[in-house]
Amino acid sequence: MGFWESGEYNFHRINWEKLGSAKKELIQFNQAGIYLWGIGNVPLYIGRTTKQTLAKRLNRYTYICNFAKKYSTYLIQGNPQKKISDLVEEFQLKNKKRWAKFIKCFGESGVDEVWFILIPLEKELTTGLEETLITVGKRWNRKKDYPDLINIDLEIEKI
Repeated sequence: MGFWESGEYNFHRINWEKLGSAKKELIQFNQAGIYLWGIGNVPLYIGRTTKQTLAKRLNRYTYICNFAKKYSTYLIQGNPQKKISDLVEEFQLKNKKRWAKFIKCFGESGVDEVWFILIPLEKELTTGLEETLITVGKRWNRKKDYPDLINIDLEIEKI
């Protein structure tokens, strides 16, 4: 399946830089649901929102991707990779290690290929489906020899 550019949305991947135009065009952003993030062909994170709309929840990831773009540029210039703790301090993330983990992962893998998928759902359905998708995603990534989902790998400082 390709990438969403405009118009009807059928669970296409949406490039993170298209978030603004997607939020304006797609009613799915006004609902709760499940969202997936990845890079290239690799799913990396599965999350849900029940109290916020998908639009509000995904705003934080645009913020993170902007930092990842700065970190990626830093790496392209030949500078060394940084530790999670260094990224937390540099981007003043107030000890948000999970956010720093996204910045590190996206920045080192190439933020230009970061995408997300929306699955709008009734709030009552999100918990069970999120858990099932995480299990499926974990198996998929291991079978394909891809990195673990970010929500699975809790040993942040080892990256």
